[in-house]
Amino acid sequence: MPSEIRYTNPKTGLTYAYRSEARWDPEKGYSVPKRTYLGRVDPNTNEVIPSSGVRGRKKKEESVDAPSYLPQYEAALTENRALKKELAQLRDEVRELRNQKTRTDKALVQASRLIGSVLDDSQTV
Repeated sequence: MPSEIRYTNPKTGLTYAYRSEARWDPEKGYSVPKRTYLGRVDPNTNEVIPSSGVRGRKKKEESVDAPSYLPQYEAALTENRALKKELAQLRDEVRELRNQKTRTDKALVQASRLIGSVLDDSQTV
C-alpha cells in the first residue's frame, strides 16, 4: 500500500514529496521501500508541485557569442603565466643563494681549522 512521504532538507528548508511503496526482497528477507519522486511542496499552500518527469537538471542554453568573462579570463591567464615565471626565477635565486651559503660555510670551517692549527703550533713553541 503506497504512502506519501515528505522530506525537508535541513540546509535549504525545502520540502520534497515522495511516494513510498514497500516491496518484499526475498534475498534480504525483509521489505525494502521503493520511492518515487513526486515533486516539491509549496510552503504556502502545502500542495505538491509535480515534477516534470524528466530526470536530471535542465541544460543551459549555449550562447553563440563569446562569454562576457573571456577578456577577464585571458587577462588573469596572462598574469598567472607572468607570476609563474617570476616564481621560477625567485626559486633559482634562492637555490643559488643556498649554494653560495654552503660554499661560504665550508670556507669558514677550513679557515677556522687553519687558525686553530696555527694557534696550536704557536703555543707548542
